Amino acid sequence: DELIAGLSEGQHVKRAALAALGRQRDPRAVEPVLALLAQETAKKGPDDAQLSGVGEAATGALQSITGQYFGSVPEWRKWWRTNKERLLATPAK
Repeated sequence: DELIAGLSEGQHVKRAALAALGRQRDPRAVEPVLALLAQETAKKGPDDAQLSGVGEAATGALQSITGQYFGSVPEWRKWWRTNKERLLATPAK
């Protein structure tokens, strides 16, 4: 999918792709968006409390797709492991 491919492009393309993925609400996008969020989170320094614009956009896309909010990648991963089958069995809204 072109939007998923956009997640490996520059910052502006990533943010646009994340916004579009959030609007589509397709649960198949959760894993690549979560992987990008993990990368963005790993880039933060220990004293950096703010996510990058891409990290914020990834969190927003995950919230739109899942209807959930979590403050960390491990929380997102735990929730996804529990709910993945159910969401992937449900067509995108």
